[in-house]
Amino acid sequence: MRSDFVWSRVRGVTVLSGLLVFVGCAGNTRTNVPTTNPPLTSSGPMAGTLATDSDTGASSIGDTTMDISTYRFTDAQIANIAMTANRLDSTSGADVVDRLSNEDARFFARKMTIEHGTMMDSLRAITTRLGTASGANEVSAALELKASEAEEGSGNRLDRSYMQNEVAMHQRVLRTLDDAMLPQVRDPSLREQLLQMRTAVAAHLQEAESILARLPAR
Repeated sequence: MRSDFVWSRVRGVTVLSGLLVFVGCAGNTRTNVPTTNPPLTSSGPMAGTLATDSDTGASSIGDTTMDISTYRFTDAQIANIAMTANRLDSTSGADVVDRLSNEDARFFARKMTIEHGTMMDSLRAITTRLGTASGANEVSAALELKASEAEEGSGNRLDRSYMQNEVAMHQRVLRTLDDAMLPQVRDPSLREQLLQMRTAVAAHLQEAESILARLPAR
């Protein structure tokens, strides 16, 4: 899947800036997920940080300023990202559902609360074993920061704001799964959960884009 990352340094961590839009749609997402894992090239305190060009201090893909594939993660960090993404989307749906005016948007919010909550439950035993407390990383921090930005307005404006955020969230999670998490994960049980998560996230993205396209422009 082709997507755009726009990243900036905020409060000492790498975070997504602007709308954090990953351009693309579920119908164009990659299905050839790597089946072998490249060795991690860093470990210890700096694992999970961005590998940058030694001269410019930046990494790029196409016309963007960041390449998620240059991150190097431990399994604990990968599990941390998966739990964070599922928790944030489940919570977001629960927080906004009663304020949405569009029936399809409300249905989607309820669905996200249930399905991402279920994915969290499936991951919990694995994350406990891997010790996600030691898996803090910049991608999880970036997801947390973006999730703290509440949807705006009311009525159709709120419906569009929520659905736009859901499209962006699922795009960046899908990109992270494809370009960093699945290529690098080593634990077989975690890999299986990530593959199931990828299937769900791709379906959610397609549904979110469809709902957003049907909402009134204003």
